[in-house]
Amino acid sequence: ENRVNIQQWPDSLANLAKYRNERVLTLLAISWAMGVCLLSLRLIVGWNGLSRVRREGVAAVQSHVQATCSSLCSLIGVKQTVQVLESTLVQVPTLIGWLQPLILFPATLVSGLSPDEIRAILAHELAHVRRHDYLVNLGQIIVENFLFYHPVVWWLSARIRQERENSCDDIAAQVCGSKVMIARALTTLAELDARTPTIAPAATGGVLIQRIRRLLQPAGTPDRMGRGGVGLGMLCAALPLLVIWSLAVPISESAEANDPSTSSSSVTTESESTSTEPAEKSVTSSESGADSSKESVSFEEQYRIPEGRVLIRVPHPRSAEAKRRYEASISPEQIASTPEGPDGIVWKYDGETFSMVTAAYGGHDGIVSSNLVQILAKIEMCELEGDARLWMKGTQGDYVVRKDATPEQIVTDLERILNDELNYNATLKFEDVKRDVYVAKGEFEAKPAGPEMRYQLKPYRSYLLYGLAQMEHPQNDIGKYPEFWKAVSLRVGRRIVDESENAPEDYLEWLLSYDDWNKTVWNTIPPAQFSANGNLALQRISEQTGLTFETAVRTIRVLSLRRK
Repeated sequence: ENRVNIQQWPDSLANLAKYRNERVLTLLAISWAMGVCLLSLRLIVGWNGLSRVRREGVAAVQSHVQATCSSLCSLIGVKQTVQVLESTLVQVPTLIGWLQPLILFPATLVSGLSPDEIRAILAHELAHVRRHDYLVNLGQIIVENFLFYHPVVWWLSARIRQERENSCDDIAAQVCGSKVMIARALTTLAELDARTPTIAPAATGGVLIQRIRRLLQPAGTPDRMGRGGVGLGMLCAALPLLVIWSLAVPISESAEANDPSTSSSSVTTESESTSTEPAEKSVTSSESGADSSKESVSFEEQYRIPEGRVLIRVPHPRSAEAKRRYEASISPEQIASTPEGPDGIVWKYDGETFSMVTAAYGGHDGIVSSNLVQILAKIEMCELEGDARLWMKGTQGDYVVRKDATPEQIVTDLERILNDELNYNATLKFEDVKRDVYVAKGEFEAKPAGPEMRYQLKPYRSYLLYGLAQMEHPQNDIGKYPEFWKAVSLRVGRRIVDESENAPEDYLEWLLSYDDWNKTVWNTIPPAQFSANGNLALQRISEQTGLTFETAVRTIRVLSLRRK
């Protein structure tokens, strides 16, 4: 009775193997379901985070940044309307959305980038829009969630992300005409901590050091995965299938190899900030130094204003001493991001010493004329008339203005510079002209309808300057009473002549919205789109100030720039 029937052994072993296989498959299914749930939860949290980033801590960027984005859209072939905003919740430029794409810049980044670098970053993000990478990335994450156990999925997904960034870099380089500029912009971004939500393509996607080296490597050098990499990937993809088929791998080892917690780091960018120093050197090594012929002339001799002048232009390349003085006033990060310095520096000279007024960026051609007169003589765009093409033309070089110079003196010397040194062949002068204006009458009553803002720790209720509707992210500005009326003049399309009483002496803050800002065409100065529905905007100002506005013809002063 105690003997074992040898003939029953095969059936017993088969039943044992079948039981073991079913138990292993059940455990595998449970583990897979738990992994999918955890990673799906991560996706939901990331989606909620993006919704918060889109709503909170955002503000409008400077108008020239949005204008650059609009022009790039037509060049790249992006049909959607893309809005650019500043955000306090992102560390690197980030693209959100597909039907209504939104590009977010860190709030402190725009001021530290040159226009060329801003253009390069925008071109890269718009390439993502054209390629529909936002949707592709979302689908890629869903695939990762369901096939998280497969090591090749994570490897292949990382390769796809890298090639996606490479493709967008290529498009941006083609549009901007310079791979070096794209590499320099990436070097600047590499200094930031890139921790962005995984479902939003960011400008720091991929491995930055590899992208920079790829952009700077000689033409013809292979930079894509070869046939050996593809063959290895196919072999690795087949191995897990054989393992599952044979059920020979212990469950503990399989779970450890496919633990999603060890793989999730691939959806965030690596710690690039410590690995970009060699790339920075390669970007800037070919551009070091200023013109050696200028080294024999001191800064004071080169930048001193001669008698009888109040304004001079110092052509580039900038002397080493001028560059050192500029770099002494900015951070090391800004120096690394723009090793060649700004497009133009404006200095103030009091007869003995020099002080830097501002460093401005205007593109390859330098500071545009309309911005230059605002910096030098505080003349706003609503006070300009003439040829829009001349007003938007660059003025290469640095400028030195004498302290306490009058606007008339500055304009006289600037006209000489534009014609004698920059070949404008134009007249720049103040003119007294008769124009239709709005005359503000009555006693000013402060009834601002906008939210409370703070300036120098003091709260101010803001005035709303808009026509049909407020923009989601209006432009925020602050100034004294005359500056307020200049902003209103720009919005309503006519100069405001102030004859009101009880003018406030404190600062005023306002939120400015344009109805057709995304259709701006710079064929007039100011652009006609700025004053769309200006009558409605004037009505809202009347409600918030208690003033009435009368139409009249008055003689006003304008600064005119016209071809001879």
